[in-house]
Order: sequence, then C-alpha cells, then structure tokens
Amino acid sequence: MKRATPEELAQKLGEPYTTPNLVAYMNWLERGNLLNKVREDPLTYELSGLGLIAIGALPEKAKSIFLPVPSNKHFLFYTGMGPDKFTGISAYNLSDLREKVKMVDIKALEFHISRGDIERWFKDV
Repeated sequence: MKRATPEELAQKLGEPYTTPNLVAYMNWLERGNLLNKVREDPLTYELSGLGLIAIGALPEKAKSIFLPVPSNKHFLFYTGMGPDKFTGISAYNLSDLREKVKMVDIKALEFHISRGDIERWFKDV
C-alpha cells in the first residue's frame, strides 16, 4: 500500500494491531521523517523518501534526493545580502527544499532565483 489510513492498515494487518496503536506509531514515524501526512480527514499517510530508503525501495542514485547533506551544505534562505537578511529557514536536501519553498517569504525566492543560487546548489551539492 502506498497510501493508507490507520484504519485500513489495522484491517490489513489484523490482530494485534489496533487503530490507536497504529496512529501513535505513525505519528512517531512522521516525526522521524519516514512517513508524510497526506491528509487530516481521513488521516492518511504515505512513505517519505527516507521511508522508501529504509525499506530498500529506492535505487542507490535516488537516495541523494532524500538523504540530508552536511550542515555546512544546507541551503539557507535570505531575502537580501547580509546576516540580518537570513529568514531562519534552511533546506537539508532536495525534498526538504521543495517543502521550504512553499513556506519561505517570496522575497527570498526572488533574491535567490535572480542570482541563480538554487540552480548552483543543485549542481554543487
């Protein structure tokens, strides 16, 4: 199953698995970045990139998209030049960058896109 609700999983797995136990476990897996919450109602999850790696479902080359880069290689979002322009948001891999782009101030995207920073990060990191 690629996507599943806790109820669907409990039904497929059978005893001793219960929906409340699976919800708790799935929350734990989400905190560990192994699952992504897809929907709240009904509560639905899917495997994250790291989850796919954990179960061996990704080819070796694809792992670089999901594995974190060293902290000195994180993409740091700024709205302009200088330390006072740091947004406090950084991305640690390509998958994380995709999520952070949705939440960062548009001024930061304008700043980095105009300078080619994101493309350079893709190539270099």
